[in-house]
Amino acid sequence: MVFYDLTSSYFEGEGPEGLAQYGYSRDQREGNRQILLGVVMANGWPIAHHVFRGNRHDSETVLPIVADLEKRFGLRRIVFVGDRGMVSTANLGFLWSQGHGFLVGLRRRRSPEVLEYVRKAQSGSWQPCSPEEKDRVCEVEGALPGQRIFVVESAERLAYEQAMRERDVTKTREELGKLAKRIEKGELRNREEIGSSVARILSLHRGHRYFRWSLRAGKLQVSEEPVETEKLLEGKYVILTEEKDLPA
Repeated sequence: MVFYDLTSSYFEGEGPEGLAQYGYSRDQREGNRQILLGVVMANGWPIAHHVFRGNRHDSETVLPIVADLEKRFGLRRIVFVGDRGMVSTANLGFLWSQGHGFLVGLRRRRSPEVLEYVRKAQSGSWQPCSPEEKDRVCEVEGALPGQRIFVVESAERLAYEQAMRERDVTKTREELGKLAKRIEKGELRNREEIGSSVARILSLHRGHRYFRWSLRAGKLQVSEEPVETEKLLEGKYVILTEEKDLPA
């Protein structure tokens, strides 16, 4: 079993030619060039590292990493462990075709399948991850034969995401309320300007996760229906594998 993760490192200057590029910055330094650094761990020890161009997507680094492990260490079969940024149909297909296994995180949002897994887990059999921890895990049936899905709930992550939701919903609700009053008073009538104002408010506090809106008869209509879906997902990690002997 090998664990793979990526981080980025930015430069104040130009950086190394060919490697330093503008890309998604984990340091919130989008104006700086960066490189990506991938580290492979096995049995708690780092066994390999790789440097990639700063503009590569995480998922694009998986195939060269696996190919290097096969060549350098002569590994015939590995179980690749990576987060949701590593997941793509092509990557999973490649691992499967090479006889390798995988244990990967799935993206929670914008995925009806993942939402259904979480809903199944609500009435499933949960087990503590360890005797001392409040974290728990529930295995549910996968969408395809041979797939195993684990829904993990982290108590720490749950508390954090609940607090963030309450803060973001409150701030967004207040701003949308102010905008609705301006529209009712006739201070804002142009539909494009109204749409731009709503989009700006929603982008400030992740409001797209919690609110739906429409403009009817000159009034701003707001729904908080998506909040219930977010509550289901809070604190959850959804993991996919095909390893039959892996215990929960």
